[in-house]
Amino acid sequence: MRKPAILAAVLSLTSLASACGGGASSCPDDDVTCAAAAGPVVGAAVGDDPAAGGSPEGGSTTFRGDGSPTPSFGGWAWGDVPADAVARAGFDWFETGYPGDVRTNEVLTQAGVRPFAYVNLGELHDDLRDESGYSGEILRTNGDWGTHLIDVTHPSWQDWLVRRADEAYRSGSRGIKWDVATPDVPPGKTRADVNDAIASVMQRILDQHPDMKFIFNQGCEFALAYPQLVHGVETEGLFSASSYPEAYLEPWQDPFYWGPQFEQLKTLRERGIPVFVAEYADPFSQEARALHDAIAAQGFVPYITSERWDIRGRGYQIEPGW
Repeated sequence: MRKPAILAAVLSLTSLASACGGGASSCPDDDVTCAAAAGPVVGAAVGDDPAAGGSPEGGSTTFRGDGSPTPSFGGWAWGDVPADAVARAGFDWFETGYPGDVRTNEVLTQAGVRPFAYVNLGELHDDLRDESGYSGEILRTNGDWGTHLIDVTHPSWQDWLVRRADEAYRSGSRGIKWDVATPDVPPGKTRADVNDAIASVMQRILDQHPDMKFIFNQGCEFALAYPQLVHGVETEGLFSASSYPEAYLEPWQDPFYWGPQFEQLKTLRERGIPVFVAEYADPFSQEARALHDAIAAQGFVPYITSERWDIRGRGYQIEPGW
């Protein structure tokens, strides 16, 4: 689902211009598991009521983290989600994989926890190639994860993402965590073209399901360009800063990668968009406590878990082992 932070950093260093999104990638959809204008309403999509969301049955419910700049966030990527434990733990938003088990989503919704499905925005897995109907160009192949980087401006891919989100919604998800949210720029196009295409997809989804919310992993550039369509941004390994040890717990000390990313995220946070920082460590360890406190001190939301996101991690003001 997520690359180790050191690998993500190495890949992303190839493009400093997209420090919050150049190379990090996550698992394919079927695994269980930032300086433009601020825009009209930061952190709430056009037409979205920040205090309400639909239940799996089609009614409405209140999700307790909505409207907060620091909703407690966690996730589970491999194996069955311990839904009852998640509901008791105190999380506000929780990622449940794709498309999200119906019962899991119901349990979380009834507890006021907004369930987020996982969808890969910029990569296609071979297992989904026929189902996706994607007929555009393969820009390159990610050998580490067995995925293909695609052209997100292609209509067939945009239609696929809309269908994917609709399936998640019908399964009870009330949010999408979009992975690879700074996808490759196809030949002849610009980053602005890519951001415009993503925005078009998000608006189509919101037209169908106005109570959905979106988190973008490694998506600072899109979030800065279209903050009105962004309800949260996630990054990984920012405070462990494994590629620049001098920046441990102080990412702003790295002038090359972690520092510029930190500044982008601070800008987004100042505009009211929640920032989620995933770190990979034993959640019971002193290291995890130090990471949690350093992240929270900057107004960001920490989640310390395993690289597979398959343990009961340390959330924002939530002890591990829940």
